[in-house]
Amino acid sequence: MKKILTLIISLILASSCSNHYSETEFNTKAISVAAIQIFSKYEGKSQVAIEVPDIPETILELKPNYVILQDNGLYIYLSSFFVEAQGIFIPKPNTNVVTGSGHDPSFKLLKNNVFSFYIKG
Repeated sequence: MKKILTLIISLILASSCSNHYSETEFNTKAISVAAIQIFSKYEGKSQVAIEVPDIPETILELKPNYVILQDNGLYIYLSSFFVEAQGIFIPKPNTNVVTGSGHDPSFKLLKNNVFSFYIKG
């Protein structure tokens, strides 16, 4: 019984560490270029849900749940469950992004100014 409990706890801890995507899963250069297109089209705006006609093909290929332009950048939601969410984040120019797991949302730099984000909720 003790071994089973230890195994369950180990699995829970291991799964909680894998909340971010890796850079090999995406074409970060193309995603960055697509985000710049959205930033240009929606210059001066924030808190905007980007509709399908305005989402570049590169981002649509990711099959996002939704795409939202916030004050600090573009959030591409790829999965969510209740209050938790994961996806890709591209900051607006001159935006400082704090990486690490001590924040909610937490960010991990992938490449080409493209980050993975995880929201615990």
